[in-house]
Amino acid sequence: MSIKTLMALSASWALLSGCASSLESFGSQFPVSVLQDRVPKSRVLFVDQDGVVAKAIVATLQDLGFQVDFSSRDLNLVTGWRTGGQLGEKVTVTYQRIDKDFVQFRANFSNDGDDISSQAVLYQDFFTNLSKSVFLAKNGIL
Repeated sequence: MSIKTLMALSASWALLSGCASSLESFGSQFPVSVLQDRVPKSRVLFVDQDGVVAKAIVATLQDLGFQVDFSSRDLNLVTGWRTGGQLGEKVTVTYQRIDKDFVQFRANFSNDGDDISSQAVLYQDFFTNLSKSVFLAKNGIL
């Protein structure tokens, strides 16, 4: 290797290692990002048929014991509530078609006004059941 190549490689290495350490310290100064908060609340599912989405959301919420109190295909929104013990849970589900074959869903659960997004099992159950409901609705079973 020539001297110029070695100098260029060492300069590149020094530049990259300096950037990496500054990026690590930069990221540690901030709390959990909005994106990290939204990841467990969102899913993209294969839904290539119109009319299936709202039907699948309503069926999923009812299967989980929620009363659906508002549904709008114009707003791409479904809301519901359920009571358990002395607490009331509310859910809001929004959806958006991101192309002709895929729909992005976002759910937000709250407990008498308090955000309960830290309960990952609640979101896992919802999206597992939603995936099944989409399959059933696409096949005309729902």
